[in-house]
Amino acid sequence: MPEDRRLIPNLTVEENILSPTWVVPMPDSAARLDRIYDVIEELKPLKRLPASALSGGQQKLAALARALLVGRKLLLLDEPTEGVAPVLAARLGDILNDMRASDTAILVAESNDTVFANLFDRECRLERGVLNPVRTGGDSAA
Repeated sequence: MPEDRRLIPNLTVEENILSPTWVVPMPDSAARLDRIYDVIEELKPLKRLPASALSGGQQKLAALARALLVGRKLLLLDEPTEGVAPVLAARLGDILNDMRASDTAILVAESNDTVFANLFDRECRLERGVLNPVRTGGDSAA
């Protein structure tokens, strides 16, 4: 999921979510879309709206939904809470927390460390080109 959402403004929310399947067909895309609407319920009533009609936070949810559609083993999220209201940032955290039970690995690059505090199994901080472990599997900060 790119930081800037990369939705196509004139396409509907659902078309944006399904757009990767236009390049790489996915036979189970309808079932995956239904699961996404179960996970991100806020998008279902918006699915026929053009992406340009959504708030920035709603666009982030649509971008996450698109990533979830194709992300079977690994999800890469770049600044998922950048530019969204704290309530929506917390909602994004809830969605990712619920995914912890799945077989999908999640890698998040995020500068807002309060939203995802204690959410992931491992946390590292990149400072001046050096990757420093901060916490591993429930340990307190090192």
